[in-house]
Amino acid sequence: MTDLTPLINFLKGDRDPREYRRALAVRLALTGHTHREINSILGVSSAFVSKWKAIYEERGIEALKLGYKGHPRYLSDEQKQEVVDWILTQDTWNISQLRLYLFDRFGVAFKSRQSYYALLRVVGGKLAPGELEKMDDTLDPL
Repeated sequence: MTDLTPLINFLKGDRDPREYRRALAVRLALTGHTHREINSILGVSSAFVSKWKAIYEERGIEALKLGYKGHPRYLSDEQKQEVVDWILTQDTWNISQLRLYLFDRFGVAFKSRQSYYALLRVVGGKLAPGELEKMDDTLDPL
């Protein structure tokens, strides 16, 4: 029988829910629970259980950890506050001005217009649907 100590210790730690679900599925499978039971308990597929059990058996506990930790933020909280302060000094707001300011000041160019809208929403509060889009000038590549 497989030593479950690494899994038990892993589950005791502060885990991302995805890591926890992987480890718990493996632990349940290794202790004799059927895929149907694990599906009922965790709401995961049989393929999920098989995949993570095989990965664990081949590469160990480290393989259950998330490899992807998210995309680094473009702006720190301090930089974001600086942008908000700058927007408040402007007579009018539009995405082209914001885009140029962000690129000139921080070297940041968002891929999605939603990121620009989010910054303007911080200042504008709740705007009517479509109001931000009216401020949208064409976003030409820099």
